[in-house]
Amino acid sequence: MFSILLLTMFWCQDPDATIPDPEQKSKAIHRASQNGPVMSGHVFNEKKSGYALFLDCKKAVEKNWLPQVYQNAKAVDIDVDLDMNVKPPRGLNYSENIEVRVNLEGMALPNGQYRFNVQGELGEMDLFRGPTKKMLIYHTGKGFSDQNLPRGKNANIQSFRSYALRYLGQLQSQVLTKSGYRFIYAGSGNYQGQLIDRIKIAKAKPRRKPKTQKKRKKTVPLNRLWTFWQSGEYELWVYQNTHLPATLFYANPEDHIYANMTFEYHSDLLPSSILLKNNSSSFKGRAKIQLEYDSDRTLNRVAFKMQTSEAHDMSFEAQLSFKSEFDPANLRGIPPFDYQKMNADHLKILMLTPIIGNLLNLQQQGLKLKNFKY
Repeated sequence: MFSILLLTMFWCQDPDATIPDPEQKSKAIHRASQNGPVMSGHVFNEKKSGYALFLDCKKAVEKNWLPQVYQNAKAVDIDVDLDMNVKPPRGLNYSENIEVRVNLEGMALPNGQYRFNVQGELGEMDLFRGPTKKMLIYHTGKGFSDQNLPRGKNANIQSFRSYALRYLGQLQSQVLTKSGYRFIYAGSGNYQGQLIDRIKIAKAKPRRKPKTQKKRKKTVPLNRLWTFWQSGEYELWVYQNTHLPATLFYANPEDHIYANMTFEYHSDLLPSSILLKNNSSSFKGRAKIQLEYDSDRTLNRVAFKMQTSEAHDMSFEAQLSFKSEFDPANLRGIPPFDYQKMNADHLKILMLTPIIGNLLNLQQQGLKLKNFKY
């Protein structure tokens, strides 16, 4: 779920924004809060600590979002349907939207091993990752590639709750210990009939006067996809009675991301939905995640839908079934005897063949392919 939010915020960056100096951070948070929730009845309690409130929130998330039942979850069956409808870039004589539909079905383990069958515009393929090897079998092109792997850092993790707690531990180490963030209590108030506390989370301002920043022409590199959140400024609203997050505002001027997300809960304090609103000037939009659970409080359905001001739509629905046991044989990949073993890069080119015609058509209409890097 956190990965979905990261991808959404990363995609919704504003590539044309300028980078302000640290004195403008308060303005950045104000931009992130546009179209977001509003608090009333502001009061201030000098005895409250932002750091202590944040730790209470972390403990509440571990207790309520990760019930003990996940400790017995050794595997999860996954079935995902993904739909994308993307408007062509401006300036082209190509008016038809680009549509992509993909189905992914298989099983994943908390230690990073998986087996998936994927069907869509690129054809049909099987993806395998075992303890020592990963494999891609491309049925449409009758080819496959494999790669030996070193021992993974999560190799000893046996349950999804252990995996989530390790991730939260890494998050705590990064945010609370290594990053230089300060946690400042910013007052309390009323939000939707409930009392909340505000926590501002930001890095200390540099003592030196920063150099003038020029307008960045390039967007965030993909190698920052999972780390961009370590920069920027946050404001977190926490319910006083449950210590669970109510709203999170995020402003990252360097990477051109301004967003806020609001959490709704079931009566048993499991999150029922997360609404994300992006406020980047050239890519405004909203995304919503809906969550459903079994009677034992394990997640069984995730529905995601995103719409932007540029008429880009993306949605997917995932059905989940957590298992206490699994057959290791299901994670082994054996290609048919008449399939050709190929270099991984050559196989990727073969997989792209079905859509090359569409790319050439767009190029003829004015799209500059050299602007796309991966």
